[in-house]
Amino acid sequence: MRNSIPLGITSHLIDQCVDVGRTLQRREITLLHDDNVFDLSERLYETQMDMLREAVERICSGKWEETDYISSACNTKMDGRQEREMMALLPSYLERFATNNNPWDHFQRGVDRS
Repeated sequence: MRNSIPLGITSHLIDQCVDVGRTLQRREITLLHDDNVFDLSERLYETQMDMLREAVERICSGKWEETDYISSACNTKMDGRQEREMMALLPSYLERFATNNNPWDHFQRGVDRS
C-alpha cells in the first residue's frame, strides 16, 4: 500500500533479501470497497495458490525475469509500527484502487426486500 502501488502477488526465487530474487510471475488482485485486511489476506492467499503450478513450471524451464535489486534498497519484514501504519492506510488505499464491482450484486438484483 506504500507508494500507491496496486496490491498483488509476485512469485520469485528467494534471495538474501525479503521479496527479492528472480521474478517468475506477477498478478494484481481485485480490491473491493468493503474489503478488510482479512478479505485481502484470503484473496492474496488464493491467488498465491493459483500461481503455484505456473511458478514451478517456470523454475523447471528456466523462465524468469532478472531484476536489478543491487541498485535499490531491499524490502525488509515490517515491524509493528509499519504494520499499524499499513492498517491505517487501508481505507484510503481502497478508496483509490478498489473496483465498484461487488460479486454479490447479481444475487441481490431482483430480490424483493419489502
